[in-house]
Amino acid sequence: MPSTIKIVLMLLVLPVSVRAGDRDTYRQMIAQQKAQQETYIRRLDELPGKKKIEDLLRVSSEQGKLTLKSPLFGAAQEMKNRQVRAEVEGFEGFCTLMVQPINNGQYYFTFSNMSYPGMEGIQNFSVSMQPGYLQISKNHNSQVKNYTINLVQTQNRAMFGQPDGIQLNVYGGDNTGRINVSINLSEPDFATLRRKHPREVDQHLRPLLRELKLENLFAVDEGMAWQVFSDEWKGDQEIAAKLKALLPGLEGDVYADRETARQAIRKLGPDAALVIYRMDRSSLTPEQNCQLDSVLATYAFMSRPEAQRLTTDVDFLLDCLYSDNPEVRAIAARHLRQTVHRDVNVDPKDDYDTRVAHVEALRAELGRNGIGPSTRPAAKS
Repeated sequence: MPSTIKIVLMLLVLPVSVRAGDRDTYRQMIAQQKAQQETYIRRLDELPGKKKIEDLLRVSSEQGKLTLKSPLFGAAQEMKNRQVRAEVEGFEGFCTLMVQPINNGQYYFTFSNMSYPGMEGIQNFSVSMQPGYLQISKNHNSQVKNYTINLVQTQNRAMFGQPDGIQLNVYGGDNTGRINVSINLSEPDFATLRRKHPREVDQHLRPLLRELKLENLFAVDEGMAWQVFSDEWKGDQEIAAKLKALLPGLEGDVYADRETARQAIRKLGPDAALVIYRMDRSSLTPEQNCQLDSVLATYAFMSRPEAQRLTTDVDFLLDCLYSDNPEVRAIAARHLRQTVHRDVNVDPKDDYDTRVAHVEALRAELGRNGIGPSTRPAAKS
């Protein structure tokens, strides 16, 4: 998409070689860069009305993977595949986006926000998507330092030499060439990245997603929450009864009968998998256990020791408080009180905005907040 590339290149053509002692000259360069960018932006058509970020894009985590959807997908044809500008609450500078429909209900999508904080540098947030590819990134360049964070998720991109999975790359340094941070992580999915690299995620990725008002991505998947809180999960008694009735079929003499029973259990969905996860299987035959393990493998359940560890993990419990399920929030709050030995005053009935603001305040109080540059408040407008 040439127009998108053009605007990104305009962003990056910034004379970062100016050194300390020439601050006024540097600020003049920033002002000139901003004026040039504004001239370009004003030529674009504008979306009517002031928007919220959720009016433009919504990113969710589904079974550990990130998914981007936009309310604008339905109006993509009217946008005529052109880059447009928008005024977005909570975002200074210039916001642009492009939505381009392709085959089979898929889209190209790009959102970019450029700002010039204090006229001391230039900062860009971008979210882009194409089939099998999703990128969320931030670049911050000033006279004295540079900071880049890039999150890329790829699926079915082997033909482009890209393995399936998610990568987090962070670079921070100053203009003397000294590198302060260099991180390169790769995992199968977003959920695994969060679980295995909590320090890097909290320090760098969490502030980025907070600035883009995507705190919801840290809401723990309900299936994962019930793995951790399995002893407190009430479950679906009807599903449990159906599962129990299908167990004898898993050890039938005929392969077709065993396969029919296994597929029937899979069709019962994630609630059945949770029943399997917490059930005592010591009395089952090796064949039955093997078949049940194959069902669990579909959901990538964590090990029981890992699930037990997370019952007292402060970051995990805080993320559970973002959940849409009030029962998950209530259980997580109880575990959090027991873990930190204090009253955290969490009301599981709070609405989303109140919940986010409260969780981020708790995170700061407990010393668990991210420390990336230019962090803005978390509450959604």
